[in-house]
Amino acid sequence: ALQHSFEKILFLTGEGSFFKKLFDISRSKDFPIPYEVLYASRRSIALFSLEVNWDVAKQVAYNVCDSYKDIKDLFSIPDEKWNPCLQKNYINEEDKWNKDEYILEDLKETILEEGDKRTKIFVSYLSQLYDSTVKNIGMVDVGWSGTSQLCLQKFLKSINPSVNICGLYFAVLNDKNPKDKKYGFVSSPSENKYELQVANAGFIFENIFLDLIGQTVGYIQNKDNTIEPILNTSLVFEDETIKRIQSAIFDFFNDYKKVEEFGVIHHDICINKLLNTLNYPSGELANMLGDIKWADSEKNIQYISKPSYNLLWGLLHFRKLIRDINKCGWKSGFCRRMFKIPFPYAKLYFLYKRLGK
Repeated sequence: ALQHSFEKILFLTGEGSFFKKLFDISRSKDFPIPYEVLYASRRSIALFSLEVNWDVAKQVAYNVCDSYKDIKDLFSIPDEKWNPCLQKNYINEEDKWNKDEYILEDLKETILEEGDKRTKIFVSYLSQLYDSTVKNIGMVDVGWSGTSQLCLQKFLKSINPSVNICGLYFAVLNDKNPKDKKYGFVSSPSENKYELQVANAGFIFENIFLDLIGQTVGYIQNKDNTIEPILNTSLVFEDETIKRIQSAIFDFFNDYKKVEEFGVIHHDICINKLLNTLNYPSGELANMLGDIKWADSEKNIQYISKPSYNLLWGLLHFRKLIRDINKCGWKSGFCRRMFKIPFPYAKLYFLYKRLGK
């Protein structure tokens, strides 16, 4: 933050607000840069930026919508627009959505109109939060590809055209272009095989670092024209494993802060140990982390890596086993639980992916 001369630091709700709590502990008392939580999730920013990136909005729909009604709820489509679309396409809104694109294209104009309404109130929220004289901002989040950073910068540029945002992430894919201004504690160029390791780490820590305050799903304007975020806690689980891990993280930060010669732990020591642990887990760790619940919608609650059948059934239905491994966020953990024995499953999966390509 000091190196890049930030004038303000924003911690994105969810994982970012957890990082803020750690920063509250570890920062020096005379740290000169103001910082606070920005109540906005990656999904909400994507939805508020529909006209900026329609492809991102479609991807959100593909990720979280199971039925046609989920599409209506996600994009706040009014009945007078929704019902004719159902009749035109002979659709029952409770039916499972088979991820066809035509329903989204039919509703694109309406979705963009509703998105424009959300965008205006979001910009009002940012104007309330953001000092327009500030030009250099750091945004902290768990990571991925930096789409939220780019969308947020477009919103802030509508307030101050000269503003620039630098993304500070736990894990980020393909951060080698300095023009992107995104930096990951765990990072990987897109052509690198370790991108799969980064994705594993990012997926697991999205859940472990999740703050229990909930996800930002929208905003409401009060009578005095102030804007307040709407938080949804239905996708946040009171998981004892996560509580124990978070408690241990806070204890470590508090203890580390007391060290007389306060310094930075070497990056490679942290990352090599972390990735080795996640890619070659013990049976105990695979069971402990694998049972953590996660969800991208209220109807799509899953486990990080928990096989729903035994090894014999999986071998008899080998194609389903392969599909489930491909879909699983933590493939090494899934394989360790399925096959029971220690084995370099990550290397085997890398080989499988290379052969597939």
